[in-house]
Amino acid sequence: TFEKRARALIDRSIQEEIAAFVGARLSDRLVVEDAQRYQLVETQIGRETGRVPKAEEIARVARWDSERTRALADLVSDARRRYDAEMLLIVEEDGEASDPSPDDLT
Repeated sequence: TFEKRARALIDRSIQEEIAAFVGARLSDRLVVEDAQRYQLVETQIGRETGRVPKAEEIARVARWDSERTRALADLVSDARRRYDAEMLLIVEEDGEASDPSPDDLT
């Protein structure tokens, strides 16, 4: 009947949406784990060599291809820039609140 077919179609659609959502969440989690690993490997190589490591070195140690390594490097770099910008705003706001005005000094 039409009702059975409609229910089956709706059930299948819901299951596909759930699977896509779960897949996206898993993918997000894996990206975060890889970004953390990138930072760890970058720090490790930097300590060993005394310099900023090259992407090829990170890729070799982490066993990633160059495309994945470049994507993670961009992701980590963007996250660091956002963090630095947020921290600068906090420091500036805190500094404004605690710096006395010239009127307060007289």
